[in-house]
Amino acid sequence: MNVIHVIRDLSRTSGGLATAVLGLAETQAVLGHGVGIVATDYALGKQPEPRGVEVALSCCRWPWWRWSGGLRSVLLKEVQKADIVHLHGVWDYPILAAASICLKKKKPYVLSAHGMLDGWGMGQKTWKKAWYLRLFGNSLLRRAAGIHFTSESERRNSSAPGKNSRGFVAPLGVSVSRKDLPPSPSFGEKFPVITGRPFVLYLARLHDKKRPDVVIKAFGRISGFYSDLLLVMAGGGEKSYVRILRDLVRRLGLVDRVVFAGALEGETVWEAYGAARIFVLPSLQENFGFSVMEAMAAGCPVVASDRIDFACEIAEAQAGLLCAPEEEPLAAAMRELLDDESLRRRTAENGRRFVLENFTWEKAARRFTDFYERILS
Repeated sequence: MNVIHVIRDLSRTSGGLATAVLGLAETQAVLGHGVGIVATDYALGKQPEPRGVEVALSCCRWPWWRWSGGLRSVLLKEVQKADIVHLHGVWDYPILAAASICLKKKKPYVLSAHGMLDGWGMGQKTWKKAWYLRLFGNSLLRRAAGIHFTSESERRNSSAPGKNSRGFVAPLGVSVSRKDLPPSPSFGEKFPVITGRPFVLYLARLHDKKRPDVVIKAFGRISGFYSDLLLVMAGGGEKSYVRILRDLVRRLGLVDRVVFAGALEGETVWEAYGAARIFVLPSLQENFGFSVMEAMAAGCPVVASDRIDFACEIAEAQAGLLCAPEEEPLAAAMRELLDDESLRRRTAENGRRFVLENFTWEKAARRFTDFYERILS
């Protein structure tokens, strides 16, 4: 089967969206499918080279919509080769352009909303999204051969037309190649101030949705109880927002206790999980939550928001602590986990088992293969 994935870009700034497409595409190639990715080159440093996957990029001219003058010609060539086209996202030009070409070439396409149509996402820039759906988006969704959701919670909370008749639920996956290795000391070697000191890890985009300011404030509440404990803020973000977070750290008197590590890549991500005492992410919304799943897979004890779509499953598996994404409950959950070594060990073991039994890329790719085959038949 030949599958083409279309995404707005493959930049680190796209966070979990780019991670999802690269992980799924590479695993589909390993399973023997012909796989390609079409994207713009927006904010792209080094071009990703997923094994067995052809990546076709087009120069992005209007960043706000990911418009690219040369994208249609790239899509015409790639869509022609495809048995099925998988669109990732809703609001960007590459998705609309690919859908129109699929209709013209009579190629079926499926669409992964990636949480963009749930209550929280639709509550941001509401009037713009309402007009966009009226002009373009509803037609895009109605003509899709299938609509993918990562969880029943995402489908239930989605405003997508046809979410029940053409909806398909399949969790995404995380890479697990490094998880069986013992923790590496090399993360501390890259950040000498951390060496030999325990730390709480936040690893995600520095974006208001992820609540990094709440993490800093909660850490400020508990820092007096742990004289040697650090907070590592790992992730990239808009410069203006990062300045706001640094100012917050200064106002709280935490300059010597908080380390801004920037965006991490490759093995450094796993080294961070392996070295951290606990991981925290109090997001307002996560339709999957890659960093939460990665941390659990790496055996790092987790405190996560009770608003992520897999919160019920995490609670049932006792795979981590859940709390409201607010300062006081987050601080209380952090203290509970930091003060109880047996709880950390138990949640770490349960979390690792939970992810490896349910959220590997191989399992995800096979679910998508079944989904595609049902559409093509």
